[in-house]
Amino acid sequence: MSECIYSNNINKSILTSGFTIPVDKWDAFSKCLGVKLQKGERKEITVWLGNLKRSATYTNVNLTGDNAGSTVSHAGGVMSLKGMISKILNEYVSSKQETFAGHQMGSFFRTDIPLTIYGTGIVPTGPYLITGSVGQGNWAMIPWICIFDRKITTSETKGIYIVYLLSKDGNSLYLSFNQGCTDIRKNHTKKETITIMHENAESIRNRIDSRGFSADNAARLGDGLTELGELYQEGMIFYKEYRKGSVPEETELQDDLRRMMEIYKEYVDGPIEEWWPKKEEYDPGLSKLNGCQQIK
Repeated sequence: MSECIYSNNINKSILTSGFTIPVDKWDAFSKCLGVKLQKGERKEITVWLGNLKRSATYTNVNLTGDNAGSTVSHAGGVMSLKGMISKILNEYVSSKQETFAGHQMGSFFRTDIPLTIYGTGIVPTGPYLITGSVGQGNWAMIPWICIFDRKITTSETKGIYIVYLLSKDGNSLYLSFNQGCTDIRKNHTKKETITIMHENAESIRNRIDSRGFSADNAARLGDGLTELGELYQEGMIFYKEYRKGSVPEETELQDDLRRMMEIYKEYVDGPIEEWWPKKEEYDPGLSKLNGCQQIK
C-alpha cells in the first residue's frame, strides 16, 4: 500500500492558491518525485482532492536552500458558481450532439463541478459528498449534481439531498432540496410514487422554513420527460430556478447555496424519527443509528 506523505483539509485557499509542503516532508516528497528541484524549478504532478484526481504544479519558490519553500499549486484554478452554472446552461445541450465517450462535459460534471462547489467553502469536504452525472453510456436527458450528507445518504436513489437539475431544453437549472425516487418506485406505480413524494415534501415543508425558496410542486423540467426525469421534477421540496442569459451574480448564487445547506442541516439535525425513508427502510451502507453514534 502506498504511503501518504502529506494531507490537508480542502478549503478555498488550497483550491485557488495551493499550499506549502511542511519542512519535515521535503525530503520524502523529493524522494517520491525522484527529483530534487532547485529554486525556480517546477514539476507537473497529480494530487487527490478528496476523491478527485487533479493535475498540479510542484514548485521550489524559495531563494535559499535545497527545496526550501516548496509549494503545490492546483492547476487550472477554480471556476466560480456563476461560471459553472453558465457553462451548464450554455453548453450541455449542444454537447449531446457529440460523442458521449470521453467528452469533456463528463469530466466537467464529475470533477470540475465538485471542486467548484467545495471551493466556495460552503460545503465541507468531510461530511458531504458531491457527485455529478451526465449519464451512463449515453447522455442523460436531465443531468444532475448532488450534494449528499454522508450520515443519511450517498445515493440519488434514496433519502434527502441537495441537487442541481438541468431542464430538458437546457434553458433552466434548478437548485433544489430533493428526494430519492428509485427505491419508492420499486414497490409502487409511478402515480403512487409521485403521491408519496408529494406527501413527503409537504411534511418537510410543514416543519422547515423555506428560507425564501419556492415550496410547491410547480417546477418544470420540460415536456416528454423520461419517467426518471419526471420523478426528479416531482421530488422537489424547495427550489430556485436559474435561467439561461440571466444567471445571478456570484454573491447571490453562493447565498442561495448557503441557505439551502442550512435547510439540509436543519433536516438532518432533526429527530431520527422524522428522517425519510423511515429508519427501518433505510440502508445506505451506514445506518442512521450508527451514523449518529459515530458523530456524537
